[in-house]
Amino acid sequence: MSDEAFADALRELREIVGQEWVISDAEALARYDDPYPVGEDVAAGPAADVCPDTVEQVQAIVRVANKQVPARACMCRGRAGLCDRRDEPS
Repeated sequence: MSDEAFADALRELREIVGQEWVISDAEALARYDDPYPVGEDVAAGPAADVCPDTVEQVQAIVRVANKQVPARACMCRGRAGLCDRRDEPS
């Protein structure tokens, strides 16, 4: 995926869930690293994280991914608080 296409996808995702719920800087994404990676290719980590709040947002995110992103992985860590929308700013 080109840098331009990735930037376009991030822009669309921010329109869907809001600026604060799309994480794309390397330092913030480090908390999503797998502490117990399997295999040799441990450098492959997330390029972005999106924290939806509604079914409609999830559907819109999948539409963006189907259009622009060649590979994606969905991850949920339960109540780990990685994207806890209850902490959303008022």
